Amino acid sequence: MDKEALYWILTTLPQVAAALVAFIGFLALHSLDEPLRRREEIEHLTRKDLREQRAKAYDDFLKKNKEMTNIAYNLLYSISGYELMKAVDLWLRSITADIGPVKHNLATWTKLNQRIRETYRVMAVFVVLHLVIIAACLAMIPYIPSLVNLPSLKLLFIGEVAIMVIATGTMIFVSTCRARV
Repeated sequence: MDKEALYWILTTLPQVAAALVAFIGFLALHSLDEPLRRREEIEHLTRKDLREQRAKAYDDFLKKNKEMTNIAYNLLYSISGYELMKAVDLWLRSITADIGPVKHNLATWTKLNQRIRETYRVMAVFVVLHLVIIAACLAMIPYIPSLVNLPSLKLLFIGEVAIMVIATGTMIFVSTCRARV
């Protein structure tokens, strides 16, 4: 392999990796749009249900938990959706009766939240792998004269391309299948 070919390989691989990160990142974020919107909708429905039912069906259950009573009557719209759902989760653990939509909302919210977190984790691994490939290729450019005669150079490039293909395929699967509920 000559110096010029090696130079072009070492500059093209980072460009391809960066383009893949941008494209797959867009796909992943686009696929998370619906689950994030649904999670927000569930948080809104839970607030509405607590507001409307607190004096009717939930009052007996709320009286047993001062923190939840404070949330339902005073802090319902001032706390984040995550804090609200965690408080509802703790409150519902002590209740064995099926008290309506709020219990079902929590189950759906928990499932959505888990899938969203999984997608973010896989996306982070994908980005880190590609950043390592970019850094490795760019770090080798100054050493092109000494790399030309390296016998395992082709295997290194094949390995980098294989990592890019496997990581991209995994991320496409996760962003198109796993993020949907």
